[in-house]
Amino acid sequence: MPLSLTPVITASKKNYSDGFKYYNLSEKFFGGMMDPVLVVDHFQMKEPTFPPHPYAGYSAVTYIFDESPGGIRSRDSLGNDQSVHPGELQWIMAGRGIMHEEVPLSFDQAVEGLKILVNLSGTAKKRDPQVFHLTSEQIPKWSPSPALTVRVLSGRLSGVESPLKLPEPFTFFDVKIKARMGFRARILMDSGAIIYMMKGKVRLTAEDEVSQLEGFQAVGAQTEDKDGELLIDALEDSHFIFLSGKTLAEPIISHGPFVMNSSEEIASAIEAYQRGEMGKLDPSS
Repeated sequence: MPLSLTPVITASKKNYSDGFKYYNLSEKFFGGMMDPVLVVDHFQMKEPTFPPHPYAGYSAVTYIFDESPGGIRSRDSLGNDQSVHPGELQWIMAGRGIMHEEVPLSFDQAVEGLKILVNLSGTAKKRDPQVFHLTSEQIPKWSPSPALTVRVLSGRLSGVESPLKLPEPFTFFDVKIKARMGFRARILMDSGAIIYMMKGKVRLTAEDEVSQLEGFQAVGAQTEDKDGELLIDALEDSHFIFLSGKTLAEPIISHGPFVMNSSEEIASAIEAYQRGEMGKLDPSS
C-alpha cells in the first residue's frame, strides 16, 4: 500500500479544571493510521492536577516546549525525582507498571507542552519499567538553513541522531519552519505517523494526496509495503511535531491508565496494581 493520509482532524479542546486545559487527539479518531501512537495531548498546566497514578502497557512521554514559562517536577515509584525544564523530554516506558506524578515546578509559572502516549508491543508490555530524561542541551538539532530547525528528540534525521535509546524504536521531531520552506518526513515501511500543528499553516503532499493543516489540527499517515515520503511545505511560519513508529496492529484494550491486548491482561494489571506490584508513591509535599 502506498503512503496514505487520514482526513484532517481538529484536536478537541477540553478543560479538566481551571488549572489544566488541553487539546486532545486520540487514536480512535484516526482509524488505526497513527499506530503506535495512542494519544497526543497539548496541555497547559498551572497547578497540581492528578495525584500519583499508575501507567502500564505503553510509554508516557512528556515534552515541555522551549517557550514554556515553567517546567514540571516528575516523580515515580522507581525513586526518580527530576525537574523537567522547558525544552526537555521525559520518557516513561511503563511496561508492566509504574506509579507516577507530575506537578509544576512553580505555581507562579504555567507549563505548556505535550503528553504523548505510545503503545508498546505485547512483549514490551511485560518488561520492567524504564525512565529516560533528556535535558535541552542533550537534544540534537538539524538545521540546514536559518529557515528550518528540527529538534531530534528520538530517532535519526540526516545523520543527526538522538541519544535516546528506546526498547522499541520511535521517531519524534519538533519542527520549526519559516514560510515558503519545505521539509521531507520519511515514514518507514509498515509504520504509522502523525503530524500535529501547534501553530501556522502547512501543505502536506503524499504521492497524489494533498492536505492543509493549521494550528491544533493533525493528520495521520501510514504505509505498508515500502517507505513513504511526506512533503511538508510551510505556507506560514509554523511549528509542528512529527511522530512515527512501527505499526503494531495488535488489539487495544484500555481501562483507565492501563492499555493491554486482552481483557484478561487488563484484569491482571488491575490486580498487580492493587497488590502494590507497580510500586508506591506518596503525594508530593
